[in-house]
This record gives sequence, C-alpha cells and structure tokens, in this order.
Amino acid sequence: MKKSKILIMLLVFAMVFTLALAGCSGEEDANEPEEKETPANEGQSSEDSGEEKLAEEQVLRVNWQSEPPSLDPQLTQDHTSSNILNDALEGIIRLDEDGVPKQGSGMAESWEESEDGTKITFKLRDAKWSDGEPVTANDFEFTWKRALNPDTASTYAFMAYGIKNGEAYNTGEITNADEVGVKAIDDKTLEVTLERPDPTFISKLQNSTLFPIREDLVEKWGDKYGSEVDYMVFNGPFVITEWEHESQLNMEKNPDYWNVENVKLDRIEGIMVRDSNTRMNLYETGELDIVEVPDQYLEQYKDKLNTYPEASTFYYTFNVENEFFSNQKIRNAFAMAVDRIKIQEARTQGIQPPAWAFVPPGMPGPEGKTFREANGELIKDVGNGTTTEEVKSLFEEGLEEIGKTAEDMNGIK
Repeated sequence: MKKSKILIMLLVFAMVFTLALAGCSGEEDANEPEEKETPANEGQSSEDSGEEKLAEEQVLRVNWQSEPPSLDPQLTQDHTSSNILNDALEGIIRLDEDGVPKQGSGMAESWEESEDGTKITFKLRDAKWSDGEPVTANDFEFTWKRALNPDTASTYAFMAYGIKNGEAYNTGEITNADEVGVKAIDDKTLEVTLERPDPTFISKLQNSTLFPIREDLVEKWGDKYGSEVDYMVFNGPFVITEWEHESQLNMEKNPDYWNVENVKLDRIEGIMVRDSNTRMNLYETGELDIVEVPDQYLEQYKDKLNTYPEASTFYYTFNVENEFFSNQKIRNAFAMAVDRIKIQEARTQGIQPPAWAFVPPGMPGPEGKTFREANGELIKDVGNGTTTEEVKSLFEEGLEEIGKTAEDMNGIK
C-alpha cells in the first residue's frame, strides 16, 4: 500500500498559504490509507467497524530547512523554531482550523472574562511536563513576565503588550515586574489584567513567545536553556528526542500529553536541507513527506496543489541608517513604487495575494468582516491606486528635505 505525501509551499510577501499535494509511489489509489488491524477488530475491516483507517507506520518525515537558532521560546524569532516549538510545547490556548481559540483547546481548560473586558481568569487543566512535574499557573506568570523583561530582549515581547503595564515594563518605564498584570492566584488559576478591552488578546497567546517554560530550570540551566535536548522539558504533543545541529531534529509522541489519545503520529523525523533542488528530489524519492515548494517548481505542481491559509506576512525593511532612507517621504516613495500585484503574479502565478499591510488577508475582524475589510488597505502603490506622478512628487520632496538630488543616489549602499 502506498503512502500519501504532502507538498507545502511557503508564501513570500503575503499571507502564507499551505499547498497540499497527494502523491504516490505505486499504482494504488493515492487517497487510500492502509488498514490497521487490532485485536478489537480482528477479522473485521476498519470500514466495517466504523473506525479510522491508519497507516501502520505513523511517522512523518519533514524538512525543517534550517537549524533553529534557539528553542528557548522567549528568544526565538524564526519560522523553523516556531514550528518545532508548536509541536513540543503547548500554550494556554490553541487556535482551531478557523483561527479561533476555543475553551479547552490548550493548557487552559476554561476561562472567564470580566464584564468590562479588562480581566481574564484562566483555569488550567491537569497537565504534566515531560519530567513529570505539573504545569502550573506560575509557569505562565513567570514566562510572560520573562518575555516582557527588557533584559530578556525578546523580539516578540510586544505580543504581550495588551497586559496591563506590559509595554511599560518592557520599555523600562517601570522596573517592578509585580506591577505587570499577570498573576498566579494558585497552581491552577491565572489572572490577567489588560490595559483595555482587547478582543484579540486571547488569540495572541498562541504565539510561541508566550509558550510556557519552567522558572526552576531557567535558574538551573541559565543560557543553556533551549540549546540542547538535555536542556529542555516539554508539555506539548511531542518531545524532542534527537537534535543533531545543522543536520536533523526528531520528535516522538509525548506519552504524558493531556490529549495524547488524539495524537496519531508516533514520530516526526526532520532534516535540515536548504537547497531547493535537493529537497524536491527528496520528496520525489519518498524520503520526505512534506516539503515547501520553491517558486521555480510552482508551474510543475500547479495542477496538484490545494491552499490552506496561515496567518503570516513577509516583508522587507529599509536601512534607516542610510542618509536617503532616513527620510520618510523617500521611504514612502520607494514603497509606493513597488507593484505588489505584478510581483505576486510573477513569483507565485497569482496563488498568493500581496500584503497591503502587516495584518494579512483573512484575519478575523469586527462584525463578521475580516480585519482588512473593516480597516481597508493601508499601503498604496502603483498597483493599488497611486500614480507615477504622485510617487515622483513625493520622492522629490524628500530629496529636497535632505538637500540631495536623484543623481546623488547612484551607488548608495
């Protein structure tokens, strides 16, 4: 019986869309899974018994592409690390397939919000770390305050700015962590006070920066935390069992995970291959079950792809240390001169929409609308309503402000 494979493409400049492809290595039906017999259904097919049919080998082989710089959740800022941590750790909530947090989805069994929307009380479920210690509300209080601590230098600390005094603590305006609005009332109760009502706050808790770690182990291991398998503990559906740096990272099902009966995979085997051609060859030879499809392969697989959205936006930034790009009008002019629609059509055959703002298309917003529908597109360029004359005028105004000409820009770095 052949094994299904999945093909995934990484989005650039816009909302991420997962592209799935069912492949085959034999002549049997590509969508027909293997039947797994157990004593309970011996002599009876899974179809007859109504049970789900599973492949006998529940192993997923993936390409992480790159070495995770660190698996300390508060220090990670890259796609690879976040993907790994999402399997090995579990935050206080998980988002469903529609991007909505549902009660009972993560470490919080339930939560209640105050009438004015400024206080949320989470009730944690009974759950264990991979070393047998219980997951407690203090783990989350410590973690979130650690993310906000300016000494941690967490890139995504702003994800917790909705918490009262979160931004003030992170920016050094206040120095007492006890003033931050997150507190463990007891082992199973976490109370969070917000700066103001924020309907998006709970969804942000899925970000890996806010995944829990243990205070006692951070104190014990210090900077080693998250650098090797021996310096980590896990509370998610998988535990990391092998980490050969720059080569491979493997995981196995966590037997102590609270929802382990719904984890179908026994093992995830991941290699780290950057080269586009190599990883596609590994997919074609059956050595990878999931691969991110490079742009140059889109045409080859375009008739076999299905898209699934993931809330991410990719973008370039200006070097504001440069004398020209330190001027806002010049930056705006360059940004407006980019025809994002044409770029996306050329790079992805129109599969992905261009990003007209940091919040990607499809993100939920008020009154049943998406965020973009409710707030409009914030970026204008020559592909979205602006004109060449407007760009030129703005560019010239910026040059005049800094006392330069267009010719002065030749050869700038």
